[in-house]
Amino acid sequence: MAYARITVPLTSDDRTVLLDIAEMECRDPREHLRYLLRRDAQERGLLNSGLKEKAAIRSDKQTRDDQDSASTPES
Repeated sequence: MAYARITVPLTSDDRTVLLDIAEMECRDPREHLRYLLRRDAQERGLLNSGLKEKAAIRSDKQTRDDQDSASTPES
């Protein structure tokens, strides 16, 4: 897996919260941010098998939209 490095500006309060939660979860703060990002992406269906499901949903929606536009009389 290839990694990319990004910079995330945090306020002092954000940084403190990140450090506290990461410590409670026994994670490095950078790994905790990665964990949170991946968890959110999975919940939204944007990661791994979720990508296939999302594509199927888009395809179904496009099919319905196409059917609706074909059945709508033009003025």
